[in-house]
Amino acid sequence: MFPFDEPMGRFFKLTLSKIKNNLNFRKSTPFYELNIIENVSEQVESMNDFIKQFGGCTIIQKRYDDEEKPLCDVMYDFELPGNGESTLFGSKMLRACFHFILLHYKPSGEIINTLNLGVSSKNKCPFYTVCGSYIRTCKSNVCAESPWKSMLINDNKDCYYASAIKATNPPVNLVKDNTYSDKGSNS
Repeated sequence: MFPFDEPMGRFFKLTLSKIKNNLNFRKSTPFYELNIIENVSEQVESMNDFIKQFGGCTIIQKRYDDEEKPLCDVMYDFELPGNGESTLFGSKMLRACFHFILLHYKPSGEIINTLNLGVSSKNKCPFYTVCGSYIRTCKSNVCAESPWKSMLINDNKDCYYASAIKATNPPVNLVKDNTYSDKGSNS
């Protein structure tokens, strides 16, 4: 399914492995969530062990700050077996892929061409408030209105969205013009 060894593929493979292990565990302990509740109520620290065993997600903690300020919120990742920096980066790439795909669907079921998505605050990158990348700090309008165009900016290696779009091999004509290249200032 993911023939290349890249962050999003590694995360996806790790997730599938975790799902398989969890389903196998459920066969022997169908209501293991009840065991988790019981154990955590007696010893709160045991929650860490359950997260390591069954998995956990990335959490974004909203803070009361100006949303336009980079890094105004905080993102937490759980330390899990197999979750290195690259795999965690891949998890965020996958989230960006889902976001990008969902932008293309109208409630009626119609699929919108990327060229027709337009520039809108409804398109805002899901990591907008927790990101400190070059694109977010210097060209935040891209992140706020059309994050898929981040792949056109040269200094985008630490951008989850740009990496996701590149990894999914978008069509060459993704964007009509080169508005968001590094040649001009659009911040």
